[in-house]
Amino acid sequence: MGVAEVVEIQRVSPLLHLQQALRSHGPTLNLLYEYARAASEEDETVREAFAGAIATVLHEQLRRFWKECGANKHDWKSLGPIVEGNSVPQVIAAAAKRNGKKHGLRTNSAWPLLEMLGAGGGYARIDELVRAYAIALCER
Repeated sequence: MGVAEVVEIQRVSPLLHLQQALRSHGPTLNLLYEYARAASEEDETVREAFAGAIATVLHEQLRRFWKECGANKHDWKSLGPIVEGNSVPQVIAAAAKRNGKKHGLRTNSAWPLLEMLGAGGGYARIDELVRAYAIALCER
């Protein structure tokens, strides 16, 4: 296989697209996460805005990746790490859409859902879970 063929395969790889998006958005999403974490309890609106922005970006990236892979709804709901009975993309979608209770997640608020995913590890832990889901989807 020639160099041009390897470059072409890498260019069309859904996993590569996702990894590039996570790499390019990661610093901003990490900063937003830290701003949300630092927001005072009284400033819930700001915290929710930051959390919602993070969840929306991740949700759109995951949806694009999922579609590029030709995955099905079962893959969205069951692959990769499971958090409180839900897949990582389900929790991120619930945070982005503010419908966590639909999935039995006790809240429709974006910040608690992201905190649940972060599990004390911050945005880096969320990024790690998204990547683990992506790898599981590619290996199916």
